[in-house]
Amino acid sequence: MDDFELRLLTKEEVYVDENDSTKTTALEVFQNYRFTTGDTDLVRLLGCLGSLNDTFYHIQPDFDSGTRILHFMNEYGEVGDDSEERMYTIRPVLKFKNKKIKSEDLKYFPYHDLYKYTFGEYPQSILVDKKDYATLVNLNQKLCDQTLEKTGKTYCFYYGENYEPTLIRYGIEYLYDGKKYMPFTVNNELLAISAFYSGEEIDPCKLYWLKVEPITWLYDQKTGLLISERALVTGPGFSYVKEGQTFESTEMYEYLNNHLKQDIIPSRIRQEDKSSVLDGSEPLKKYVYKNYGRKG
Repeated sequence: MDDFELRLLTKEEVYVDENDSTKTTALEVFQNYRFTTGDTDLVRLLGCLGSLNDTFYHIQPDFDSGTRILHFMNEYGEVGDDSEERMYTIRPVLKFKNKKIKSEDLKYFPYHDLYKYTFGEYPQSILVDKKDYATLVNLNQKLCDQTLEKTGKTYCFYYGENYEPTLIRYGIEYLYDGKKYMPFTVNNELLAISAFYSGEEIDPCKLYWLKVEPITWLYDQKTGLLISERALVTGPGFSYVKEGQTFESTEMYEYLNNHLKQDIIPSRIRQEDKSSVLDGSEPLKKYVYKNYGRKG
């Protein structure tokens, strides 16, 4: 596996001074491409709070108290309102340690004069009732009958009260008809946005299925950094740290490199894994039994 590190964008890496270009410190890719971003359906289900522009993070000590490193910024590189420990969307940055990206693996978009790169996979978009009806029926039935095959992979998310985000293992990946999916139930009390990016309203009483899809990254030629085109997950607006500590000592860094780093690596299909599909997820277990089938 190619070794790499995940982190967040810094304030300097997104700062553009529209009045004095000599003061601009943004990455080259952001000087040609406005760095607003869309989020995924998963991010909405996880309980993100904030507008679509509030999707960048940075690291900056709180000089008044010396106890926090902020992660949140808006599209202009300005520090956002961190008066509440809210759940913001995370747009990870990836840097390969030894691998050099080949030009033939990049896709060029002349309109924005930028390159994009595909690496890894992650649950992103929901299956839609009208478009994916047959697949949804089969997934729900097989999940109820405990005949849906696991890939052996479990995703780890920040998911909890906006004031007290909790890191728990929640998403189990399944294989159906050669494609990978992850079911997700919504906690209505934690839902911060009432609709998906498409405009479809979120039903808090519904079991959603998310497609595991390739991740698209924006490629910065000068630094070799890859910046996720879409916000992938959620997290708290800041980390508590001891005075003098760096971003590498935060809970956010630990999550990115101990959990998300593993989660974006495509799973290998484990044909021998025929264990119960409901292991390890009590909320999902209760929901499936209640809405789609019987115990045993």
